[in-house]
Order: sequence, then C-alpha cells, then structure tokens
Amino acid sequence: GAPVSDAQAYTGSNSVEIVGTADLVAMPGIDGGQITLTAMQYIPSGTTGDTFFILMNQYPADKDWSLQLKYSLGAGTINDGAGTIVYDKWVKIECVIDLDNNLMDVYYDGELLQSGQWDDTAHTTFQGIDLYSAGASSVFYDDIVIK
Repeated sequence: GAPVSDAQAYTGSNSVEIVGTADLVAMPGIDGGQITLTAMQYIPSGTTGDTFFILMNQYPADKDWSLQLKYSLGAGTINDGAGTIVYDKWVKIECVIDLDNNLMDVYYDGELLQSGQWDDTAHTTFQGIDLYSAGASSVFYDDIVIK
C-alpha cells in the first residue's frame, strides 16, 4: 500500500504518495483491445532514491513486466537517461497500448519516451499497475485513468 496525502493534488485535495518502501498495485484485468492509460505525477525537487512506474501483462501469478519506468530522483533521469525528470510540476504519463497488435507508445510530459512491443511473449493482457518506491523520497500520483 501507500498513504493518501494532501501535500500535493492534481484534482481535488488528495493524491497517493509513493514513498519509502511503498508498493501499490492495481489490477485492471484487461484482455485485448486498444487502451490509453494516463496518470498525473508530481516529483518535488530535492528528492533522492529510485522509484518506479510499472505496467504488467501478467499479475499476480507469473508476474511479467511490459513497462518499467525507473526514476533516478537524485540524478534526474528516467530509465538511465532515456528521459529527464520534470520537477515541481504535475506531469502526464501517457501509455497508448494496442494489446491485439502487441504495441505500446509511452509519453512523458507530451514527449515520446519509448515505443515498441507490449510483451516479448505476446500476451494480450494488462493485469497490473505497480507504483513502487525503493527507499525513495515522496513521489505523488493522481488521476490514473484507463480508457
């Protein structure tokens, strides 16, 4: 789990705070089709540690990652330099996923961060969203939506 916080909010007065050893999982249970997942993320300046935004094609049994965005908070990088963290601003993460054709495009703050296959073994399922902190400072998420 992870705490609800009123320290930051994109909509309303609360968001979820991924901090310390938080590991928050949601299980959408989608099989096939085209979907767009959006999430608003806020990373305060001065943060340290590593935090992750993970999408899984299989969960909870046979956990299988399709996307792992690693935010190295102190270095300011996403996936070891594939992107640069935007601090002190609500930023949209957008994942456009075609489960039927095994494709995914990932955008961070409107910029294409990565593009490619959804799963290396062609699963047509989307079964987990994992917001995980590996001992990191606070990162906030709000308005996670799947359409």
